[in-house]
Amino acid sequence: MKNLLIVEDETIIARDYKVMIEHNGHHVIKIVNNGKDAIEVAIESNPDFILMDINIKGKMNGIEAAEEIYKKQIKSKIIFITAYDVTNYVFPEFKHYFLNKPILKNNLLNILNN
Repeated sequence: MKNLLIVEDETIIARDYKVMIEHNGHHVIKIVNNGKDAIEVAIESNPDFILMDINIKGKMNGIEAAEEIYKKQIKSKIIFITAYDVTNYVFPEFKHYFLNKPILKNNLLNILNN
């Protein structure tokens, strides 16, 4: 069982992710909708994975929040989710994945189970 933090500012989408994750044997620690809260929860709970939307509420986007999380020495694997083309982003400093919206259950589960 993996522990996940969901960072998504669309409540309905976040709840769908939570149901998908928990119905497949994993645990959602918390759902947050902004980078500041994502950093705080990551520090407190050190999740195995962070499902991170790139475009979120607040002053920082999901990529900036992920960078701050790694500066705090949190070694969670980041799964970036977006509806946009992100092929230009390269993050050699931390373990990450990209999934396009809408997330296909099998793609997410393949990442979580490997």
